Amino acid sequence: MTIARCFVALDLGEAALATAADAQELLDADVVRKSAAETMHLTIKFLGQVDVDAVARKVFEAVAPFGGPSMALGEGRIQGFPAIERARVVVLECAACDSRLAEMAARADDAAFALGVPREGRPFRPHVTLARSKKDFDARKIAARFGARPLGFATDLVLYESAGGKYKAL
Repeated sequence: MTIARCFVALDLGEAALATAADAQELLDADVVRKSAAETMHLTIKFLGQVDVDAVARKVFEAVAPFGGPSMALGEGRIQGFPAIERARVVVLECAACDSRLAEMAARADDAAFALGVPREGRPFRPHVTLARSKKDFDARKIAARFGARPLGFATDLVLYESAGGKYKAL
């Protein structure tokens, strides 16, 4: 039995990575810690500390038939969590994306719950994390400057292990 912190995600295509890089250029490195390009992804389901074979791989297998390169990511718009006017996390939220993303998230949540993982407490909001801040800041002006830009497509559905800020594809 191998226990690891795992999540199921879609990797980003070149267009999405380029759009994310453009968005990050508007962020002040003195205010936020920017995500590295190699860590950018769109999380379908965060699983937490789970048995890799008994839980993580089974959740991945439950959603694998629904994800892949044909998943349109829609338009990216800068948003903040918990709210744009007091952002701690700055994201590129996917608007008008493929409806299968929400279906995949629901299937992953159902599969994980059946294996003992708690259900997600918040509604699924497809996004790519751009940066994190230790203090709240107002990201509305940055969002207005950026507008909405096409993200292109996802490349692959991947099961990741997360350890020390590094992600390893399983």
